[in-house]
Amino acid sequence: METVFTYILKVNVLLVLFYLVYQLALSKETFYKQSRCFLLSGLLLSVVLPLITFTKIEYYEVKQVISNSIENNVLQIEQISNEVQEPILTNEEILFLVYGIICLGFFIKTLFDFLKLFKIIQVSAIEKKDKLVYINTNLVHTPFSFFNYIVFNSELINPIELQNIIKHEEAHSKQKHSFDTLLAQFFIILFWFNPIIWLYRKSIVQNLEFLADSYAIAQVSDRTVYQKTMLKITTQSSNITIINTFNQSSIKKRIIMLNTNQSNRKNIWKYVLVLPLLTGFMLLFQVETIAQEKISKTSKKEIKKDAIIQNENFESIYNSPYESDTKENLKRVFVINGKVYTKDDLKDKNIAQFKNNATISKLEPKEAIKLYGQNAKDGAVIFNGDWKIVENVFETEKIIVDGGDSKQVEEILKEKTVVSNSDKDAKIEIERAKKEIERAKIEIENAKPEIERAKKEIERAKIEIERAKIEIERAKKEIKKSSSISQSDVAPEPQNGMQEFRKYIATNFRLPEVEKDVDATIVAKFIVLKTGEISGITIITESPKNLGLNDEMIRVLKESPKWKPGTKEGKPADIYFTLPVSIRIEATKK
Repeated sequence: METVFTYILKVNVLLVLFYLVYQLALSKETFYKQSRCFLLSGLLLSVVLPLITFTKIEYYEVKQVISNSIENNVLQIEQISNEVQEPILTNEEILFLVYGIICLGFFIKTLFDFLKLFKIIQVSAIEKKDKLVYINTNLVHTPFSFFNYIVFNSELINPIELQNIIKHEEAHSKQKHSFDTLLAQFFIILFWFNPIIWLYRKSIVQNLEFLADSYAIAQVSDRTVYQKTMLKITTQSSNITIINTFNQSSIKKRIIMLNTNQSNRKNIWKYVLVLPLLTGFMLLFQVETIAQEKISKTSKKEIKKDAIIQNENFESIYNSPYESDTKENLKRVFVINGKVYTKDDLKDKNIAQFKNNATISKLEPKEAIKLYGQNAKDGAVIFNGDWKIVENVFETEKIIVDGGDSKQVEEILKEKTVVSNSDKDAKIEIERAKKEIERAKIEIENAKPEIERAKKEIERAKIEIERAKIEIERAKKEIKKSSSISQSDVAPEPQNGMQEFRKYIATNFRLPEVEKDVDATIVAKFIVLKTGEISGITIITESPKNLGLNDEMIRVLKESPKWKPGTKEGKPADIYFTLPVSIRIEATKK
């Protein structure tokens, strides 16, 4: 359990590092594609790097075998501990349970967002073009995209605004921005308690909007109209968190970035600022020091001559559990002079000691796994010196020690800990525990400034939102004022009427050769200047494509006679005009 909480803490520390580097060094740069890669890498590396550890082994000498007095103390402690009734759930388990319940709540909320989206898709009419699916429905108020789906409500926006919005959402779909939003939502589910992850997701979404804006602005004819569309749509909202909406992010920031000059390419080096921080993290938290026993002559127990461990005594070592063992499934390994044996390997066998230079020691599960793999998940018993595996031994009830203290040797080999601990071992463990405690204190202290900084960022964001609301209201008033049409306003029209103009198009339009009959549709948008000339021609719809209809329509319109200009408030004015044209192309006779 402690390991899980430590992992979660490390992940969040890395998320904070990536977020700070982005905000302080990269957020004002126009390298939107590179920033996207940086932010996604931050998410992925934050969960991967804490899993990578480097091991540093420090050797120590064992000076003496644990004494009978220590054994008696251990047994007394075990007896006392058995009398204490443990609670059903520890504090750590209760905390983890609460954490899991809240994570589940966020996950269920995300599932409901998916259900809302799929419901809209199922009940709405769709139109497929170039692998993209366009959905025009009155079930939504805010245009949005989700992978290849682009959803909008044409009743709430005029054709010019609709074109701007579609170009923006096409950028989201073609560049797979929904992957980024889903990944960010996954991190929200897991690390909802960290305010930085909410700000991190906001930065991801904002950068995606910059990418879509830069793509769309290159496709439209009027930057001012595009920005006014942004202001209008920003007043609408959506409660689905997994989609890319046209009104996402700070409108003020988006407009500023649209009018910002491209960053100097030399500033690309800023993206490597995170590398020293990652290196420091790995050196501080991902290098693990393991103390390993070094065999020394002074640490060996003096057993004068040949001795044989009888089957009963070996079984006491073979079956005695450590504190971390489970009796149902012991995975302890036995290392005899460097060779690893499992419990099954030594079944119905015995270990014999033939000379006086032999020792037995224990390796805790954590250190044992590092050296011998998952087979040693419950620890290891190390036999060093002149030990051998024998098939048949003398059936004696005691250890045979020629000239030695057999009772003392037997008691030592029956110890539950099966380890030649020393005072030095205890000191090493104590020092290691002190270092871990100090390290945890430092991590907590280091996290406090980040939390305070996050609080300040949230307060600053609230102020920016209020300012944006004021600017939006002001812009709405300006748009309302500029879009109001008096009764005296007149739309532009051809000199001889629309019917004659369509005859002009039919006469001058050069039809392509086709193998079979084709019904084509072209929707053109242009400005009729107050001089009567046509300008700013844009093709909104071209179906089918790849027949050259787009270019031909633009040519015909450019060569067309002057129009009667429209008026606004009784005066000639430049006014947008949308012209749909249907064409029947008959198959070329062979």
